[in-house]
Amino acid sequence: MKLSAESLPIFGGKLAWNSSDWTSSDDRVRGGRSISHLGTSPPYDVARFYGNLDIKTLGGAGFASQRTVGEDQTWNLEGYDGIQIEVVNNADTDDKKYTFNIKNQLLPRDPDTGREQSTISYEFDFDFTDSSVGRNQTIALFIPWNEFRATYRGREDRNAPKIDLKNIKRFGIMIRSFFGGQEGDFSLLLKSIAAVKVKHEDRPSTNSGSDYAQERSQVVEISGSDSKEQVEILTAQPAGDSKCMSPPDRDLEKQEEALYCGDVSSGDKKTPGGQTPSAARATPSTYKILYVVGAMMLALWVLHPGNCK
Repeated sequence: MKLSAESLPIFGGKLAWNSSDWTSSDDRVRGGRSISHLGTSPPYDVARFYGNLDIKTLGGAGFASQRTVGEDQTWNLEGYDGIQIEVVNNADTDDKKYTFNIKNQLLPRDPDTGREQSTISYEFDFDFTDSSVGRNQTIALFIPWNEFRATYRGREDRNAPKIDLKNIKRFGIMIRSFFGGQEGDFSLLLKSIAAVKVKHEDRPSTNSGSDYAQERSQVVEISGSDSKEQVEILTAQPAGDSKCMSPPDRDLEKQEEALYCGDVSSGDKKTPGGQTPSAARATPSTYKILYVVGAMMLALWVLHPGNCK
């Protein structure tokens, strides 16, 4: 069974990768030590997203990301079924979980903090741990529009509007710890990012993109690609099925999302107790208060003139 995909290259493919189209947005803006790069080299047909994800500095949280530059760019992807990411399965691609995100709106920086203000992000988490594709082969990962999850300040926003396909302002690729689920060096070799129209003889015209995205490991012919090669098409894990998180840890996952998605701008990154790290350090525990008060009372009793005879 074959899927025929007509593609519109956004990065890579017929378009050469250019590292100057991207910039880092790492947890260093919140005092972390994670770092990311997007590297290219001649003939600029692939780009490598790599770096180090540090989670110790921020107590289990952390993220590293690259996003497109400029605030005056707009992509019109109306009429396409979703995003296709082509990844080369070699030594430069690991099995960590990554996030691809889209933004429709960019706001001016906060005049008080200088940080970018929060807007809705549309995200999808993925990895390639279920792939049986051989080394040095290309994996085509198709993400239908309706599989993107809308978040605001790190929290899922079920009332958010759908992605405005006529007015996409930013793309981003990110890795985060899922609150301690992964860390260390990371690497993802990207061949292309494109918008695609998928044609499927067995798919009724009324079906949504996710209906035919459920079929895994099918061959796809990419008619818009430079090479007419056949690659493996996979459906990534839905955003809500994080392999790194157990159900009781969902709140921790949301706190880490807040670190990147919104509170990076507002400076309100929360600890598990609901405080900012600085507030948590500044607020003594009840036991410490009782200990200090008890020590002071004992000292006063010992130093009282009537008790020194």
